[in-house]
Amino acid sequence: MKNHLQMRPESLTTRSNIFRRRWVAGAIAGTAFNLFAPANASASPAESSPTADVKHSPATAVCLEACLEPSRGNEIKIKIDLGKRYTEITQLCLTSYFDQDLLNPGEEYQISGLGGAVNIGDSDLTERQTCAQAGNNDDFISKFLDSKDTAELFMANGSVQVERVEVSVVGTPKQ
Repeated sequence: MKNHLQMRPESLTTRSNIFRRRWVAGAIAGTAFNLFAPANASASPAESSPTADVKHSPATAVCLEACLEPSRGNEIKIKIDLGKRYTEITQLCLTSYFDQDLLNPGEEYQISGLGGAVNIGDSDLTERQTCAQAGNNDDFISKFLDSKDTAELFMANGSVQVERVEVSVVGTPKQ
């Protein structure tokens, strides 16, 4: 099984960041949601060309302490348009691309209603993917069956600047 969340850690020069936290040990339980996605989630998947627009891109989210929900200065609205309606979605993935303020080691982000990810590595990440799977994230997935909805990304600790978000979907389009 291929790990869809394994990112290419592209190391950039290390810089001082007042919001940088090395908080892996105290990371919020439950961030391990959606860490693995099957390489072939459906026998005959139909793929579309969905889009995701980050409001006020690039957008920054900052959490100085442990944050359990979005708040002013710590929420990034993502408008998602799958391009068509679906009768079934088996997998919906959001890949966030960070610029200038990267996802540093120990930092954690969440997507409301879905889960999130912690950078458990030792270098900054320029991108990270989180996937919703049918059977595990049905409430989140069902919001997108009619093609359009929004998601919110927020930091559980640390800070990032999101340059863009790409979305991919595997499912059955409505006829």
